[in-house]
Amino acid sequence: TAAQAFTDALITPEQKIGYLCEAAFAIARTWLNTIDDSDASLIIAQNNIPSVVIAALDAHFGRVSVSGVVVDGLIKGATIFADANGNGVWDEGEAKGTSDDFGHFTLTRAKGTLIASGGQDISTGSTPSGSYTAPAGSTVISPLTTLVQAIATGNNISAAQAEAMVKTKLGIAASVSLSHFDPVAEAGKPGASADALAIAIKVFSVAAQVNTIMGQVGAVLSGVGVSTDTKIGSENAITSLAKMISEANSTVDLGASGNAEQLVLNAAISGGATTNQITTINTLLVNSGQAIASLNQAIQLASVDSTSSNGKTNLIEIAKIQYVAETVKAAMELGAASQNLSQVSSLVAATSF
Repeated sequence: TAAQAFTDALITPEQKIGYLCEAAFAIARTWLNTIDDSDASLIIAQNNIPSVVIAALDAHFGRVSVSGVVVDGLIKGATIFADANGNGVWDEGEAKGTSDDFGHFTLTRAKGTLIASGGQDISTGSTPSGSYTAPAGSTVISPLTTLVQAIATGNNISAAQAEAMVKTKLGIAASVSLSHFDPVAEAGKPGASADALAIAIKVFSVAAQVNTIMGQVGAVLSGVGVSTDTKIGSENAITSLAKMISEANSTVDLGASGNAEQLVLNAAISGGATTNQITTINTLLVNSGQAIASLNQAIQLASVDSTSSNGKTNLIEIAKIQYVAETVKAAMELGAASQNLSQVSSLVAATSF
């Protein structure tokens, strides 16, 4: 019979378990309803068994198709995968794809946290400092979704709770869904209202500030030797920022030098710095903290520049600062390695933002 043919197709333990849920039953019922008393309908149904089994399993295990965008600027050529088993690396069978020239991607049969790495920011030409993550089902992957994921994981709370915390502590409108809000697209919409533009620019600027922290802190840690490269250092930086956001009783100023210094130190500690490395880090805190603060203050000023005629102009000005930040990051890593950040201070002081 057709029903027996479908059951026989469930040949693996995963398939047999996956069929035992209402969503899978519904798919099977729909398939069975295509069969009438004709031989032709049975032949067609049998030919469709493989796709029906896949659909039933996807329904049970929560695998979905996801289309979205990687935004820190738009990131082309990034590798994106859905981390079904939660181990942080891509494994055979996990959904995987690459972002196109405008940062867009599609994953099929995706389940789990989304992770994006590599690629190139089309605004600055730079490679992202570290990996970006986003909660399962997100259509946007950005520094802000990375922060949300870090807070959710670090505090064992839901992504929704973590996102609410990020928006409250960083002054982002509660109405924004960080996992689905593309500030570049929103700022570019024809006829967008002043309020809509302000929200888009705010989200983009705060994401740029978070990314600055990831890159600059990662450079310090890499230079001192706490981490083997800036990618790992940037992950320690986001862990440090997640801790600061979680523990703050009020809004957090990402342009404050004191906060920047604390982030560098806490990132070094979370990265397993030795006593000697902590001593070195302490000698670099003032200069590194001031450089990070200056960059983020410039981003903040660009985001509220009233001379801009439209939202795109603000985004371009922020991107220019991010371009400068790449030069600062390289100097930060070299200076940290030589335990002298005077060149970084001079570079930032000489820059006209």
